[in-house]
Amino acid sequence: MGKKANNMDAADNDVIVVSDKKEKKIEVVKKAGKDGVETVPPEKERQNEFLKIGHNSDPSDVLITFVKNFYSQARDPTRFGIYKIPFKTFDTFLNSLKWLNNQINSNIKKELMEKDSKNQETVPENNTDRKNRFMPSQINWDQLKNLGITREYLEQKGLLDQMLQGRKTNQLIPISVQQGGAHVTTDAKLSLRQEQDGSVSLRIHGVKKEPELDRPYFGHVFSEEDKKNLRETGHLGRVVDLYDRSNAQHPSFISIDPLTKEITSIRAKGVYIPDDVSGVKLMDHEKEALRNGKEIFVEGMTARSGKEFDAYLRVDANERRVSYRFEEGLANIRKIGGVELNEQQRNDLTEGKAILVEGMVNKQTGELRDSYVKAADLATGKLQFTNFNPDSPEEKREIIIPRYIGQVLLTNEDRRELSEGKPIFLKDQVRASGETYDSFVRLHPATGDIQRSRTPEGFTEEVKVDIPKEISGVKVTAKMRADIQDGKAVEIKGAKAPDGTLVPTFVKMNKDTNLLSFYRENPDQAKKATIKQGADDTSNKQAPAEDKKSKSRKIG
Repeated sequence: MGKKANNMDAADNDVIVVSDKKEKKIEVVKKAGKDGVETVPPEKERQNEFLKIGHNSDPSDVLITFVKNFYSQARDPTRFGIYKIPFKTFDTFLNSLKWLNNQINSNIKKELMEKDSKNQETVPENNTDRKNRFMPSQINWDQLKNLGITREYLEQKGLLDQMLQGRKTNQLIPISVQQGGAHVTTDAKLSLRQEQDGSVSLRIHGVKKEPELDRPYFGHVFSEEDKKNLRETGHLGRVVDLYDRSNAQHPSFISIDPLTKEITSIRAKGVYIPDDVSGVKLMDHEKEALRNGKEIFVEGMTARSGKEFDAYLRVDANERRVSYRFEEGLANIRKIGGVELNEQQRNDLTEGKAILVEGMVNKQTGELRDSYVKAADLATGKLQFTNFNPDSPEEKREIIIPRYIGQVLLTNEDRRELSEGKPIFLKDQVRASGETYDSFVRLHPATGDIQRSRTPEGFTEEVKVDIPKEISGVKVTAKMRADIQDGKAVEIKGAKAPDGTLVPTFVKMNKDTNLLSFYRENPDQAKKATIKQGADDTSNKQAPAEDKKSKSRKIG
């Protein structure tokens, strides 16, 4: 009895059929999951391998959508038809293959062309003030519930707004469908689509192992340079003509979804190129570069918080708009304080050396500022700005002689006296509040920091000890703080690089400047090893080298 009941249940189920118009054959779906779709020939002896799903149920529609999305990246999507066929009428369906192919060439193809045209041409153009394309009431929440997804989950993650705006979710969502003999568990992005009859359907964007760049994409064959750009940057870097289902060409942008590895495109006419971005007006040549798929660098943009920032801009087909790309890591830093770094400066910075950057502008006061810049931590890429060269020897410390102090332009005589370690008297200095004041000014002999006093004798040689609460994301304990203050090298266990990998990191307080120095090896152990080697090898002793005349400015 049990076996007969199972057979009856199977007869009431459906199977998914993939029809290949070009090869004049059909296949039946055997498996569908995050690893892809597997099919088998429609042979009677293999019917027990067919994937069977519940009849006329929402989960079955979701599974159909999943299979359609899998074949959407094919060489020519119009060559495939995806159908849900009642299992009990499967034999009749096989005998009607000729009729089915004729339908694909006419009515079905026409319907797909109309849907594609409507979907492409209704992309919202204003991406600086994106309005929702869909309403929450248009979403089939029961269908999402069958996937294990609730409205509260989407709202909490901030994903619902993205879907209502007509975009894919910017993160993967775990989905699960179980109906009859079919079970699919995978991670995917979700989006909404307007159908020809006005209804709204759910689209599932499954994860691929690699983007399918060796296949033509809507008539475009990717060159080796195209593949390189897409793999390294996620974007084609140019506009190319893509064919629609009526063989009409449309200039389009192409990008790779970084999470699903799905190739995504959008027609160029569907992307709005704004006149200004985050408070910065774009030049005509910059807007033209964006229209051509190029990337531009824009400085001085203002975030909603009021903080200024710099970033790269380019058209992202995944976002269907102009989007930002922020620099990460020392190797990607091209400007500091508005000053373009040359190749030598960039190389020195990534190697952990200090570089002198001149002509930086204080955005609040407009003063020119010169500073030595060095990576305070190679693991995180955080920069440290000092008025002295941290790579210069302590006994011959190189100090920057400023051009402005308190918004007062210094004379050559002022700068000469400061370089000799003498105090000078400056009138009409300006505070950040706009208040003016007079004071004696001197540069600290070890750090080059500006010191002020009411009298020429009121200066101090002390340097403020500054130990942060966290170093490379690791909390500084009381024991670590005490050891650092005592001048010991302390290992920062758990320090991570920007990519998340653990990086050996040691810190030690510079006794002359009381600033932290970062090392990849324990500097105390290295020093002991050097002393021991020198004591054992007296034959290699050398007389002290003569001091070389420094080209940098010094005090004293």
